[in-house]
Amino acid sequence: MKRNLFSVVFLAALALAAVSCNREEPDGPDGLKALYLEQPSTVQASLDNESDTKTDFQMNAAGTFGQILWTSGDSFRMFGFFNNGSQYYTALYTTTASGSSSATFTSSSSISPTVDDCYSLYPAFTYTQPVILSTDSGTLLGFYLSIPATQQATAGKPDPNTHRSFAWSKTPTQAVKFKNLTALVKFRLSGESVSNLASIILQTGSLVAGDCCITHLENGQEPKFWQLSGSFNEPASTSVTLKGPFQTDTDYYIATYPEVLSSGMTLVFKDKDNNTSSKTTYNSVSLKRSQILDLGTLAVTEPGKDPDVVTWHKGPAGKAPTLCVIADGFTATQQNLFVTLASSAMQTFFDTEPFKTYKEYFNVYLIKAVSNQSGGSITDGNGHIITKVDNFFGTAWGEDSYNDMACNEEKVKNFVSAKCPAILAGNNTIDEVTVIIIVNDHRYGGICHVYSSGMAIALVPYTYGGSQMASSPYPETEAASVNATSPNTRTVTQAEIKEMGTYVGDWRNTLLHEGGGHGFGRFKDEYWYGPTTAPADYFDSQTWPVPYGLNLSGDISASSSRYFWKEYINNPTLLAKDSRYGRIGTFQGGGVFMFGAWRSERISCMIDNRQYFSFWQRYLIVDRIMKLAGQSYTFDTFLAKDTCYDPVRDGASNAPAARSATDASGRQDNQDDLPLMPLLPPPVLHIVE
Repeated sequence: MKRNLFSVVFLAALALAAVSCNREEPDGPDGLKALYLEQPSTVQASLDNESDTKTDFQMNAAGTFGQILWTSGDSFRMFGFFNNGSQYYTALYTTTASGSSSATFTSSSSISPTVDDCYSLYPAFTYTQPVILSTDSGTLLGFYLSIPATQQATAGKPDPNTHRSFAWSKTPTQAVKFKNLTALVKFRLSGESVSNLASIILQTGSLVAGDCCITHLENGQEPKFWQLSGSFNEPASTSVTLKGPFQTDTDYYIATYPEVLSSGMTLVFKDKDNNTSSKTTYNSVSLKRSQILDLGTLAVTEPGKDPDVVTWHKGPAGKAPTLCVIADGFTATQQNLFVTLASSAMQTFFDTEPFKTYKEYFNVYLIKAVSNQSGGSITDGNGHIITKVDNFFGTAWGEDSYNDMACNEEKVKNFVSAKCPAILAGNNTIDEVTVIIIVNDHRYGGICHVYSSGMAIALVPYTYGGSQMASSPYPETEAASVNATSPNTRTVTQAEIKEMGTYVGDWRNTLLHEGGGHGFGRFKDEYWYGPTTAPADYFDSQTWPVPYGLNLSGDISASSSRYFWKEYINNPTLLAKDSRYGRIGTFQGGGVFMFGAWRSERISCMIDNRQYFSFWQRYLIVDRIMKLAGQSYTFDTFLAKDTCYDPVRDGASNAPAARSATDASGRQDNQDDLPLMPLLPPPVLHIVE
């Protein structure tokens, strides 16, 4: 796997290009008052020594910096502030000169010489206006700005509509020198596939294009960029698309905001048939104002043939539910082991309903990643690493504590965005993909990080080298009734435990619980630790943009819209199809709480990792499958395909054996030598602003 893509950064000029506008601005927002004087004025504008601006861009003979010339029609807008910045004059300046780095600009308006400070922005957008920002540092004067997230490839220079610059002067008659606001990424292309490229996409984990606001434009100060809460011209973007056509041995440029990309960046090459390939660096990259990041010559491999990506199952063309199973802690010689394990895990995953019935809808990709060392790092149980393992995604957790299991999530998101064919083809976003990381470590563990935007990252180790484990038995004590006001408990009988059965499985069952239940199904756990009560805000995630935890209810009153499955309890239509639908009911206990949370069936994968999702869980999974596939369905079509067999209770011949004879703890008497799978911690919830 290519790890270091970038060549040395050359300090060079950044071109900033013209978009003219003759419309006077309205009064500014936030109480800023715009004033106009109808008197012509002139000002001399030049380019600072840092090598800046404008449309006519060319590299010098040595290729070390960009040489820029003003062109006829270039215009900028000047703002002159006074009365402690509460009022300003504004004027639009335009030049007819071309071919030089210094030119005379004229305006039909002039700015009073009594102003305190002048700020000039190039080019003069129709929406250029000042704004007052409220920040942790107090109120700041700023200006709206935008870098297009879609740019046109132009041989030897950036898209002339992408460049931005600013200037500060004490008075409106003082000559102004413009400084760049944007950074440039430069590269050349080689290979037979270049002529068939339709676009090149720069993908990052940071905002590099779209709307923002800039402050700190006074003399000698570096500008600061602020993200806008809404979009004034075009939404903020973490990627820039450079549209073709392209040719070999030609310099191309992408303009961005200055930004430190701590998790690296990816260039995605998309051909005219929508096939993709990519090149990625995971090292920190700095995109600096008025500098060119020179990537050198990039060899374009034939799109659609990434040796690190194994397509385990291909769904229909276009949008589809997508799983990406990726490797951590697998060295270069262990990549075949990863593919074998991942394939086995997916067999278990898709041998479980409703994934089995709806497998045809899914894209499933197994994606290799080479670690320098095998395994996962060991923490002290509180996230602090005490034994470091040099794995690719930084997966770590405690020896006997699993709630701190985590990885470098930003690196995972960038990696999957750069490798997942469904994302590269534009059919899915990273928020629509469920990521499952198999960690090459024999310790027990498993956790899922879920996001309000829809994405999930499930981490599961190859526990005990694939040996069997006994599931945690059903809790000995549960709520005495479904009554919300009853805090009483009862002892679960052995007859009840025997009816439910107990399960023997392995790490693949953990993966089904974490990746299929928490990750894709977006379920909360349905077990409980003790006689505690769920707080009211525990169910807030049900109103996320992509809801989470709809398998539980916090209100089972008759009028509640959150008593999701009430109409299916003792439903004649269901019972006529299969008597096993009689297992649907209302059971208090779930989400680690004995009281105040209700589930729809007594036992399911979200309790003991068995290959069985409850009726209501299956319905939620199918609902998400169809929405991600962009297809509609009815309850009748769902029910016609639904299968309610539990391999533990219903004796499927290909299922792992249920423990039939149990002692007081619920363990099968001839399985006492198996390691016990203790209850894993609940998922980690992340709210995406």
